[in-house]
Amino acid sequence: MPSLLPEYQQRTNVSGSGLGPGAVTPSSSGLGEGLQDLAGATQAVVKAIDVVKERDAATWSVQALSNTQSSWMQQLEDRKLKADPGAPNFTPTLLKDFDAQANQVAQGAPTRQSKQFMTERLLALREELQRNAMSFEAASRVQNNVNVASKSIESASTELQNNPHLFIQRLAERNALFDAMSLTAEQRQQLKDKAEKEMAYNSVVGMIQMHPANMLATLKSGDSTDPAIRALTPEQRVSAENHARQAINAQYIDQEHQLTLAKQAEELRQKQTQNTFLQRMNDGKLDAQTVLNSNLAPFGSGSKDQFLNMLKARDKAPKTDSATFNELFARINLPDGATGKVTDANQLNSYLIDGRLDIQDLDKLRAEVEHKGTADGEAEAKLKSGLIEVAKSTLTHSNPLIGLQDPIGDENLQRFTSWFLGEYQKQRGAGKSAAELLDPDSPEYLGKRIRSYVRGPQDIMQDVLKSATQAPGQAIPRKEGESAEEYLKRTGKL
Repeated sequence: MPSLLPEYQQRTNVSGSGLGPGAVTPSSSGLGEGLQDLAGATQAVVKAIDVVKERDAATWSVQALSNTQSSWMQQLEDRKLKADPGAPNFTPTLLKDFDAQANQVAQGAPTRQSKQFMTERLLALREELQRNAMSFEAASRVQNNVNVASKSIESASTELQNNPHLFIQRLAERNALFDAMSLTAEQRQQLKDKAEKEMAYNSVVGMIQMHPANMLATLKSGDSTDPAIRALTPEQRVSAENHARQAINAQYIDQEHQLTLAKQAEELRQKQTQNTFLQRMNDGKLDAQTVLNSNLAPFGSGSKDQFLNMLKARDKAPKTDSATFNELFARINLPDGATGKVTDANQLNSYLIDGRLDIQDLDKLRAEVEHKGTADGEAEAKLKSGLIEVAKSTLTHSNPLIGLQDPIGDENLQRFTSWFLGEYQKQRGAGKSAAELLDPDSPEYLGKRIRSYVRGPQDIMQDVLKSATQAPGQAIPRKEGESAEEYLKRTGKL
């Protein structure tokens, strides 16, 4: 604060204060003159000391004033940043804290004149802080009023989406509040315009959510008397029409979703009924009346009609056809999307009806289809298919010792597969893992049972000869006196 120093120096300068060297007295001699000289010298020394003190005090004052000014101007800005919305009591609190510190600073001045100087300058700083603080507080209060008003518009807009009929009431309430608040005329009008625009649109959105099709027709007609619709801007009207179209589309999607869920739930209930009926049929405890009273569809796959026909077929005690069983198992485990893949367990029911599957094997194949639809089913299906391929290669291909194909290899494959599916389901239910049952290196590997279905060369040869003898119309007959080995060589079977 260099500009303050000359003023302070002027106040503390001995000459400037009217203090000269003293009155001029006529010269004299003797003791009287000596005493006068001594008094004059003493007075000059005192004045010199006072000058030094005031100059030191001026230096102290400049430094103290500069630090106080800098500190409080920074404090003012810091307090502005931390002020609560509306800055309540901002100015009184600031001045109270300033006064406490300013008194301490003024009391610390080393001389009377420096104390007077600091008091005057600190009062000037206080006035400057007060003006700045009051201006900030007033602006903050107005801005807070605007923010509060804007939030009240937002809350009303949200409410109107659920209660659109309250538009006129809520708009009148907000306008009355704006009139009572400390706002400029421009701010008040801006808030009223904003309230009408936003609240009208949200009220219309609420009406669209209730009746989207009716509202779309009303918006397109352009002759509505509803105050909210009439308050829409052209842009808002276009946006509202698009919102109505989206709402209509969402309704259709939701309806379709609900229908899909209902259909899936009904299919699940019917599947549970079908599985229960199969189990009861397997136990001989299912009757026609129970089927008729069930929730199954009258006709079609897995229907009442199909289960009634299955009951008739069961009474005829059908026997599983090996080739059919093996083919169906292979079709169940075809890759997704492959032609002929069995994806619905009810596709298998007809094979019981026409006598190519017995009830036990039908149940096993149905379980295979349904298990493939589970999270772990697909991975297990690949492992099971690998084991069946091993069984098929072992049981149906030519015997490596004699070069003959076993005539009942397909039957043995079917026997093994049927046993395997039942045993696998049983062991899994007992807590065994898929890896334990399907890993060739596992002690529990079910593929070890394949060896028990492999027949010896003599048995295979006898069946080949038997089939040739019993079906002359379908096989080359054996010549009289021809040995088995000669016959097999002649017919290309050896």
